[in-house]
Amino acid sequence: MNNARKNSIRWLTWYPEPVVIGGALVIPQGLLAQRKGEVPFTVDSDARKRIEQIAMQAVINVETRLGHTIKDVSMEKCGWDITSQPPSADGKLAQARHIEVKGRAKGQSTITVSRNEIIYGLNQTDKFILAIVIVDSHQGPYYLKKSV
Repeated sequence: MNNARKNSIRWLTWYPEPVVIGGALVIPQGLLAQRKGEVPFTVDSDARKRIEQIAMQAVINVETRLGHTIKDVSMEKCGWDITSQPPSADGKLAQARHIEVKGRAKGQSTITVSRNEIIYGLNQTDKFILAIVIVDSHQGPYYLKKSV
């Protein structure tokens, strides 16, 4: 055995017991929200799906009333949920609006935006719109441009 190997073994045996140099306390976000009296994020997938469908329909209704042509692209995972094409003006095709829809139950304090949605929002700030709908109280949609 060479000297370097002997020295490394000697160093390892120098401390007969492990030494703790740090620690972490992990607290579930749902527990914190419950303790604060907040309405936690729903884990019920049927409830989440219903909330998203109501929010999507609210945005589609508003965009249709504005005279825009709507395409639901939510299943394509492209970074937004609805492509809304405004009518042509002065013979020029208007720029499409890419709308990410977030539906929330009343009392929820957070909105989760995926990595893909954030990247698209940053790269296409002129087209990207975040639409927030509070479904229980029929509030919104609230449109946020340049929101990410």
